[in-house]
Amino acid sequence: MKKLLSIIAVAAVAMGALVLPALPVSAAVNCVGVNCLTAVNNIAPSNTNLETGIKNIINGVIYILGFIAVAVVIYGGVQYTLSAGAADKVKNAKNTILYGIIGLIVAVLAFAIVNFVVTALL
Repeated sequence: MKKLLSIIAVAAVAMGALVLPALPVSAAVNCVGVNCLTAVNNIAPSNTNLETGIKNIINGVIYILGFIAVAVVIYGGVQYTLSAGAADKVKNAKNTILYGIIGLIVAVLAFAIVNFVVTALL
């Protein structure tokens, strides 16, 4: 059990490194004449970039939690299949599946709430 959880944790961290986007980086502007001041003001960082970056990071974490919840449901299914009818193993497998589904529901609701709140703030 501990070995499976450690494998899931390593997979989640590796997936997180791929899923989490970087904050946007402003590019240098070559400007000549009167338009130079306007161009420099347009590349200044704004709060929307920060809010979008925070939203992306939170969504990435929620994606990872959803992935872990699905992995727990699959693990519970494997436990249920391998229980061979033993009452305690079947009960343990059903609880694992139930908790995985609850975790998945929480992750989906958290994703919806974060997107709603951030959209309302922008």
